[in-house]
Amino acid sequence: APCERSGEKEEQEEEVAGAAGRLAGAPEAEEGSDVDSDSDQEMEGIRGPGELTKDTLYLRSCQAHSVVPASCFLRQGSTPELNLRHRGLGPQGARALASALTSNPYVK
Repeated sequence: APCERSGEKEEQEEEVAGAAGRLAGAPEAEEGSDVDSDSDQEMEGIRGPGELTKDTLYLRSCQAHSVVPASCFLRQGSTPELNLRHRGLGPQGARALASALTSNPYVK
């Protein structure tokens, strides 16, 4: 399953927390930062002129619903089907995900 990669959980949770912090306007520690300029552009959410990425929409939706983003959703990229079984999103997490999916052209 796409969400069951071993050994990457902590690193990805830190990545999600950092992205959520940047969206909230919180400063991120510069030391140890190995993010290249392409990733910076993706994290800012701009892919083309005024086009928000799915990750940015989801992170903003999670922030608006006061829930922790599911890193599993972020890892699945632009796959046509999502597998979020046994993720325990809860009602607010499901609302945040639904808000992001309404404008996601990749999901069937």
